[in-house]
Amino acid sequence: MRSETSAGPEQQTGQVAKEQASRTAGEARSATADVASTARDQVRHVAAESRSQARAVAEDMRGRIADEAEEQTQRLCQGLRQWSRDLGSMADNADTGSPARGAVHRLAERGDAAADYLERNGAQGVLDDVQSFARRRPALFLAGAAAAGFAVGRLVKSARAADSGDAAGGPEAESRPQAETAHEPRGIPEQQTGVPPQYREVR
Repeated sequence: MRSETSAGPEQQTGQVAKEQASRTAGEARSATADVASTARDQVRHVAAESRSQARAVAEDMRGRIADEAEEQTQRLCQGLRQWSRDLGSMADNADTGSPARGAVHRLAERGDAAADYLERNGAQGVLDDVQSFARRRPALFLAGAAAAGFAVGRLVKSARAADSGDAAGGPEAESRPQAETAHEPRGIPEQQTGVPPQYREVR
């Protein structure tokens, strides 16, 4: 009977220890789960923020590219206007019976029409039309792209040459006559003086 009575408190102590250990393990598992959930939430938040920043950067780049394309389109439009005006002036100054006069006039009108098209549609509209035409007529599109690239290259080259010529020709053209008039004859050739050698120069 003494052994049964003495074993009671020991069993109770062991039971309490087991319960405490079980509670501690449960709390540890709960804390671990909370940490894991928090980490997953942080990872998802960082990933979402990274995607948002990437989209913002992409949109900013697209906006800048679109602005640059519009600026280049406006420059091209201005170049076409100037080119058309120059052709129109050439045609107006040509002889009335010249067969090239009508052709030059038509070319100037087409340049104005192209400039109007660029101003009306912009870079994005031109791109949409080009893509649509390329899908419908791929062979003709390639040939037209080659011809257009050559024409635009010549136009840009001539515009740059005209700008550089205007910038460099003005001051030099004004100062050149003065530089030329500054050179005077330094002396008269001896054979043209008609003076005897002994009286030509006394030093």
